[in-house]
Amino acid sequence: MTELLIQGCSQRKNDPNKPVPPEQLYDGYFFRILEANRSESGRNIEVVVLSAKHGFVTQEDRITKYDTQMTQNRATELNSDIVQSFNEYVRDSDFSDVWVNVGQPYLRALDGIESGIQAEFHYLQGRLGERGHHLKRLLQGDHETVKDELSHID
Repeated sequence: MTELLIQGCSQRKNDPNKPVPPEQLYDGYFFRILEANRSESGRNIEVVVLSAKHGFVTQEDRITKYDTQMTQNRATELNSDIVQSFNEYVRDSDFSDVWVNVGQPYLRALDGIESGIQAEFHYLQGRLGERGHHLKRLLQGDHETVKDELSHID
């Protein structure tokens, strides 16, 4: 079974001279953790990005540098498109778990996605460093420990 990570975009971006996959554009804290640890995972984790400008971005999409921030209003604007794109993306999937690593403003954009799939949803929580720690452990294959740690966060 495959797992899915929904990762929020980052303000820090590379500046390619052409459209590129999201992993080549974003250069923030979590994307550096992704780059450093994805090959260590014993499980197959697909990564999609929740972009303040583009909405739901898959690894097949090509995007360029932009300067749009996720606000509550922007999240509300994107919500229906994100839910529709998510439902299309997971329609024929067998995702067992969906991991969500986004900042607070992004949550409104994700409102309603859980009804489109029969997977278990896990929201990485805590301060930046705590979420980074959870993400690293997740990518290294220590899913059960991350689930346990998240269950103890209020």
